[in-house]
Amino acid sequence: MAEYGQQAEIGAVGIRLLFPDKRIQHQGVIMGIQARASHAFAGCLSNDASARGQLQAARNFSAVTAACMFTRRSVFLEMGGYDTEKFKIAYNDVDYCMRLWSQGYRVVCTPHSALIHYETSSRPNKDIPEEVAQLQDTYLSDPKWRDPFYHPYLRQDFPNFVPDKIS
Repeated sequence: MAEYGQQAEIGAVGIRLLFPDKRIQHQGVIMGIQARASHAFAGCLSNDASARGQLQAARNFSAVTAACMFTRRSVFLEMGGYDTEKFKIAYNDVDYCMRLWSQGYRVVCTPHSALIHYETSSRPNKDIPEEVAQLQDTYLSDPKWRDPFYHPYLRQDFPNFVPDKIS
C-alpha cells in the first residue's frame, strides 16, 4: 500500500479484503453496476483465472473501500475528509474517492496485500436507501456516464471483469 500511496498522483490505495473462507470480499469498487457502487470480484477465489489476470494486477479503480484504505493526511485534509453529512453510514468512502478523481488524483487497489475482513461485525451489511439515492444523484445521474475502469462489454450484473455473452 505504501509503495503506491507515496506517489504524489495517487490519492488513495486499497487492498484485497477476504471473507473468512478466503473468497474475495472487496478488491476495488466499480461504479454504476446495478445503479450503485459494487465490489469488484466479490465472491471470487483469489486464483480465479476467468478474469484474465485482473485479479493479480494492481490497477486504477473509481473507488476503494475505507475498511482498509491508505491516504496521505495532507490529501485527506485537502479533500475535506469524508462527507458524513451526505453519507452518514455508507458510501462516504466512495464519495471521497470520486472527489479525489475530480481533483486529479488516482485511486489504486493492490492485490499484493490482503486481509481477512469481518465486515458485518461492526454494523449491518445493508444498503441505506437515502444514501443509495444520494450516491445515484451525485455520481450516477448522467445516463452517458460509465465507470472508466470497467468496459461496457463486460458483465453488467456482476463486476468480475468477465466478458458478457456476445449475441
